[in-house]
Amino acid sequence: MKIRMPDLDVAGTFIFTIGAMMYFLARMVTKYPQECQNLFNFSAAALLIFGGYKILNKYKKEIKKEEVEKLESKDLGGRNEE
Repeated sequence: MKIRMPDLDVAGTFIFTIGAMMYFLARMVTKYPQECQNLFNFSAAALLIFGGYKILNKYKKEIKKEEVEKLESKDLGGRNEE
């Protein structure tokens, strides 16, 4: 039995990260303001990377689907003419 991590959901990741940031913000803002700022920067970078990755994968799948449909229509068109 293979154990694999589920695909990342952008909305779920965003909500989880916001919740985690708010928790750490409440703990660190008075004692460690620089670390709090670093946490926000890291979280923003993670959201951009994961969100961008999902968007690019979806775009790539759409392009492949269009190319396959175009090739299939050319193949069917050529066979019908013969």
